[in-house]
Amino acid sequence: MTRSEKFHLIAGFLGGTARPNDAERPDGYWHITLADGVKLCASGFDRYTLAGRIEFSGSYPSYVKPEGGRTIVTPGDIYENGARLSSPSITVADSKTPEQIAKDVERRLLGTLRLREIWHKCKARCEHYTVQQDITRATVGRVAAATGGKPNVRDSFARIEWGYEIGHADYRGGYADEPEHFKVELDNVTEAKLVEIIKVLRG
Repeated sequence: MTRSEKFHLIAGFLGGTARPNDAERPDGYWHITLADGVKLCASGFDRYTLAGRIEFSGSYPSYVKPEGGRTIVTPGDIYENGARLSSPSITVADSKTPEQIAKDVERRLLGTLRLREIWHKCKARCEHYTVQQDITRATVGRVAAATGGKPNVRDSFARIEWGYEIGHADYRGGYADEPEHFKVELDNVTEAKLVEIIKVLRG
């Protein structure tokens, strides 16, 4: 049985699909996608330290950053009971049949070690970040347009800039428990102008 045939069978027993990381090197890494979206990575059979065994771990989801590119959310980004989650993995004897390997992955990795649950927590965090970034871009864009400022939005950071002589406003919230709000810092403001601004804010 070829490596390709074996992983397609393993994925089939798990109710998913399989593909090699590199189509020209089917004996390298493999990715398995399950019906509920969970993604696994299989490797190790060509490494000396794991000779004769296959290592299965999570292949975690990502979200698009405002400035371009993607950020992967891993279990270490998720806190549970005050501690970061770990990234579970198992090794299985390569000599086992595809059905036996699939049963091991389902029982040990996806079940006992909670990889399925943990993966979906990472996916939910990605979706949360995406929604909050959309809100941030829209909010900062509206205020910048209304005040003659320039929006500057990056991953987990948003600012409206008015230039050195005026100052800037940082947009906070959305990524923690704090409510969304602006923190304004003003530059080179005279006493009279500061009093005027404070009166407007308090009003």
